[in-house]
Amino acid sequence: MIKEGKQGLYMPERQLRIVQTIIDHAPANNLTVLDLGCLEGQYSLELASHGYQVTGIEGRSESYEKAEKRRRELGYENVRFFCDDVRNLSREKYGEYDIVLCLGILYHLEAEDALKLIDYVYSVCRRFAIFDTHFSFTPDQKIIYRGQTYAGYSSREHDLSHPWSAIRNEFSFFFTRPSLYNAIEGAGFSSVYECLMPAAPDYPTNRTTLIAIKGRPVSLNRTPLGKRRAWPETKPYSALRRFADRIVQLAQQLSIGHPLDEGVFMGPLASAAALEKFERGLRATDAECLLAPRRLQPRGLDGCYVSPSVHFVQQRRGTAYEREELFGPDLAVYPAASEEEALEIANSTDYGLAASVHTRSEPTFDRCQRALACGVVNWNAPTVGASARLPFGGLRRSGNHRPAALWSTLYCAAPVAVMRGDVELDKKQLAPGISWVDE
Repeated sequence: MIKEGKQGLYMPERQLRIVQTIIDHAPANNLTVLDLGCLEGQYSLELASHGYQVTGIEGRSESYEKAEKRRRELGYENVRFFCDDVRNLSREKYGEYDIVLCLGILYHLEAEDALKLIDYVYSVCRRFAIFDTHFSFTPDQKIIYRGQTYAGYSSREHDLSHPWSAIRNEFSFFFTRPSLYNAIEGAGFSSVYECLMPAAPDYPTNRTTLIAIKGRPVSLNRTPLGKRRAWPETKPYSALRRFADRIVQLAQQLSIGHPLDEGVFMGPLASAAALEKFERGLRATDAECLLAPRRLQPRGLDGCYVSPSVHFVQQRRGTAYEREELFGPDLAVYPAASEEEALEIANSTDYGLAASVHTRSEPTFDRCQRALACGVVNWNAPTVGASARLPFGGLRRSGNHRPAALWSTLYCAAPVAVMRGDVELDKKQLAPGISWVDE
């Protein structure tokens, strides 16, 4: 059984990647596999069908019961399931396994629990482990575990009733790539590899599949080499962070007041209901708030005045905040690893009125303009303002597919078609099959 929703869309490709990796590195020959957080047993049952001896551990009783029911229906004797929290894993309780799967678990745990689990995985693993997990692009927060520093960011979990949520913990931790590498090696694994094929085209850019080998660390016989070095933390999005900080600085300088006062950039929202809706929309997001909004009374005026807010969306969740229009002064900054991902983010909203592409490259702008689902796409210009000499209108919830401005006449008037013929009849031009008869 594959769960519905976006996660289910690329589950077959993800499953193929994991199964292919296992068979390539350790063909089934009575080998044992431990599948941690096995949900309804998709991977466990598939591997059992290839001849592996599989043990699955699942913390939710509903998922455990579905996995066990499916096992009985298939009649597999080489797979067994236990209902338990993966945080209870130990060699004494569950023994050792040739292969350990830790798929989609680490980013549902708090930092220390995730690091402990990696240690537990090493202790029960004989040959190699596979870690499939999300990671953080930026080292926003740092934690110390057993004297070592690890970085990433903390994220609020789904509601605990959600089938993909954590068990018990409200927050979880996304490690950076270097911290993941260092944590896996720090647990004792001798080498770590990233799996890129088979391809999973819909895989998020902040997710990776790592194969950790439990081998014997070697030293070089002919070349002196000191202690193994840790993978250094990098800041691939430090420029984006600086850009976001600069936006905050500029937003704090905006002049807010009565729209008829000189030098005012922004007036009030339209109504008290609009202001409350704006604030309610901001409270619904767990994105990092870089600048919080404040209600204002410029010159002591009563009204729906509010200062701008800025958020940094490290992890996209498809929330209402990300999809919908707040109709208020809020700006969200998203990290994007490529032009394609940036376009995907821009098109993931329910609206499509205006977009701006800032680039020196005309071919880049042309590509983006064709890909953006917006009625107005500006090049190195703001999204506000419009020219009456151009069509004006949006797509999806931003319009009705009847652009205004230059094209207004197309739906404000009823066109009438008129075809004109000659005043005198030309008998030589009669259609075939018609004979003219004089009076």
